Amino acid sequence: MPIQKLNSEPGTPASVVVGTSDGQGWLLLQQGGGRWRNRMSDVAAWGPGRHLLFNESPDGKVQQQWSEQTYDPRQRPWFSGAMGRAAPHAVHWTAPYLFFTTGDPGITVSMRTRLADGRDLVLGLDHVPTRNSLYALRAVETRANLLRASSVLDEAALDKYSFTREVFLSRRQSAIEAQRHRDEN
Repeated sequence: MPIQKLNSEPGTPASVVVGTSDGQGWLLLQQGGGRWRNRMSDVAAWGPGRHLLFNESPDGKVQQQWSEQTYDPRQRPWFSGAMGRAAPHAVHWTAPYLFFTTGDPGITVSMRTRLADGRDLVLGLDHVPTRNSLYALRAVETRANLLRASSVLDEAALDKYSFTREVFLSRRQSAIEAQRHRDEN
């Protein structure tokens, strides 16, 4: 069973995405606080810019609304990657990219199969552990950049207090002069 192959991969999906070769698409996304979002797309019937959203609150109430946003599942990396695999049911892992709905970085594991009517269907699972690893990598990179800034401070002055005070006083003086100039004009 193809879905069992995807579910046997390590980790938990953040969302499930499905698309067909004629532009139909579905998203099931678990959001924070027990909320769910389901997005339905049908490029042939509604065009690439119109989607039906179902938002479910934790108490089970569902709001239905139309959304105007350009989305075609066939243009997403998880879909094109799975379609590019030679064998049906072959698992495809995307390179890191930004998820359309949340804007979060992550990867998707996907695979394609053939429907009885001859259309191709691609099923994808957004992979949470990899997304979390990308966040951790970003945090490490930010820390490294801050450490580089700290080493500039170390190299710039023998007395860190004097150097920091001089920078502060210089910025303060610039702000006072800028305000004085605005007041005069």
